[in-house]
Amino acid sequence: MNREAHPDNYQPLNFNGLYLITSREGLPIYAAKQLKNLTHNNRPEWEESTYFINIGPDNLVRGYSELRLKLSRPSVFFKNKPLEQGTYTYNAADTNNTRKGLSTLRILSMNALSQMIYQLPLHSSTHFLHDEIDRLIQPQKLVWEKLVQQGIAQKYPEGEEGHDRFVIINPPTP
Repeated sequence: MNREAHPDNYQPLNFNGLYLITSREGLPIYAAKQLKNLTHNNRPEWEESTYFINIGPDNLVRGYSELRLKLSRPSVFFKNKPLEQGTYTYNAADTNNTRKGLSTLRILSMNALSQMIYQLPLHSSTHFLHDEIDRLIQPQKLVWEKLVQQGIAQKYPEGEEGHDRFVIINPPTP
């Protein structure tokens, strides 16, 4: 996959922003912003991606997400809609509850950075990963639905098929 922040895809000086976001609990989230020239339908396309990584209280990587903004594709799905994609929170023998709330924390941090950089709220994608054990569960979609219940996000239909999508409308104050 060519969107990953993988050493094989790194070119000198192609990251143009590094951020450290610290939660109220003191847990760090690291973010690295990259401008990419991709190809879509044999045409060049510019995208800015920011990769977020949660570090747990045990100093291990506990999850990651990608904030994407298409700069050159005018479709309704992408236009002025920075989106969260590829979110995953690790569930490795979590006896200390080290992952509790990390996805929510990452989404809210992504929204804060999106507001700071683009002056635009964070949107979800319509593609949600499925749970590794129960394929009917989409954990990240459940996080967004909880944000809707809390009045932080709003759910809306996207596209002709009306796929579920979410947007942050009322972020909590830090």
